[in-house]
Amino acid sequence: MGSHGPLGKPGRRGRAGSDGARGMPGQTGTKGDRGFDGLAGLPGEKGHRVSHTPLKKKNQHIFESSVCVSLAV
Repeated sequence: MGSHGPLGKPGRRGRAGSDGARGMPGQTGTKGDRGFDGLAGLPGEKGHRVSHTPLKKKNQHIFESSVCVSLAV
């Protein structure tokens, strides 16, 4: 009885703590990641799109040429 009492309390607390700990960081983590991706992605994508627009075209040609070479080989 005495051993079950303390074991039961920490066990329940541990389960609740692990569930709560996993739930809270998980939610904040997902929201945080999405938030960072959204905040950093929106301005970042806009800036990258403008700067990478010509680079993407060049990269496409390079990629196509590399694919042709790899296919030819």
